[in-house]
Amino acid sequence: MEQAILAEFIREGHLDRFVRATLRTYRERQEALVDAILAHAKGLLETSPTGTGMYLVAWLNPGIDDQAVARAAAIDGVDVIPLSTFCIRPPRRSGLVLGYSAYEVNRLRLAVKQLCAALSKIRA
Repeated sequence: MEQAILAEFIREGHLDRFVRATLRTYRERQEALVDAILAHAKGLLETSPTGTGMYLVAWLNPGIDDQAVARAAAIDGVDVIPLSTFCIRPPRRSGLVLGYSAYEVNRLRLAVKQLCAALSKIRA
């Protein structure tokens, strides 16, 4: 029964519409995140659009510990993933993995400001 319903859902184009809408939403959120980083994090973070996906890498300046930034950001209410957690050896450059797919544009902009505040504490 479930397979027949799913087949009809796909045949009627509902899955295609859902996927297109989801991709559009993720693209808008990624653009908002990149724009917020460019506007508010100049000199603190570097990033660029990835084209697709649900995560973005933001590169830190040399000598900044991504683990320390993640801890400071968490205190300010922003969850980021240190890039080093994905590495066997220390990465050439530290960075943060930023998830954006589950957040509205305004929340992403606020999170970038909060992340910048946390970064400023680390740099001080």
